[in-house]
Amino acid sequence: METAKVVKIILFLVGIIAALTLVLGFKDKVGGILGGGGLGGFKLFSFPSFTSNLGGGYSGGNGGGVGENQTETITNIPAGFTAADLSPYYGKVTISASPTSENVSYLQYPSTIRLSAYVPEGKTIPITGWRVQANRGAVFVPKAIEYFLPPAGGGEQYDIVLRPGSHSINIYSSTSAIGRNFRTNACFGYITRNANFIPNVSGNCPSISRSEYTHLSGACQDYINSVNGSCRNPLEGPNVNYLPDECKEVLHRLTYSKCYEEHENDPNFLTSEWYVWTGQNILDSRHDRVRLYDGNDKLVDEYIY
Repeated sequence: METAKVVKIILFLVGIIAALTLVLGFKDKVGGILGGGGLGGFKLFSFPSFTSNLGGGYSGGNGGGVGENQTETITNIPAGFTAADLSPYYGKVTISASPTSENVSYLQYPSTIRLSAYVPEGKTIPITGWRVQANRGAVFVPKAIEYFLPPAGGGEQYDIVLRPGSHSINIYSSTSAIGRNFRTNACFGYITRNANFIPNVSGNCPSISRSEYTHLSGACQDYINSVNGSCRNPLEGPNVNYLPDECKEVLHRLTYSKCYEEHENDPNFLTSEWYVWTGQNILDSRHDRVRLYDGNDKLVDEYIY
């Protein structure tokens, strides 16, 4: 009798173990079918996605090479392109366009192509040589002066390299009034006031603190107040020659050269705006498809109007 009881107990335990094994196995199979992975690895519901190793898209701080690789999910690939046609800078630099009207001079009323980008710390984007392709022609991003040296833009034009921060590159179909492309700065109003840029280039001029000349004569203070921050040449007034030398010393600070000297090390001395001219109008006045390609002829962005 004792032996029979032991056998029954053993058979009962074996039955429990077998039942648990069946239940757990069924749970894994169901989980796999519903998309949880499980043992089967089959998903009843799944959606296709495309990933591509485009890389970080940014160059290192020294301007050379492509940044660290990273896998990115690519969406909204433009018509006529595949993921292999996209630049590492795709989605990082954008393009927009504003054509000139029909039957007007593109030199007097220029069309505008605008590139915009935000570059994170430690990265750069070299864009000189990039191609802007429209339906009827193309232009290439030229070189420019980043630090517009006094007295009036000394220095060579170099490749445009976008450094950390926000940038807007304005590309015009007209020609530069000074024969150069450039990035503006906090003192650039002195330059724009004396040059007929088409279209106009915005610019400001820092003011001198009133406290720095309150010790001067009333007549001197009146004249300084009239030109302070105006970007006008302070030494061209009709009565300047009659002002005392100590007054003229202050006036000399209201020039591009002195302004550059005093502010070039300010953290926000350079603005986010670049201005370049091509002398070519590639935009259709009605409708166009404008594409931006990097130096390796890979698509960066497109704009349709």
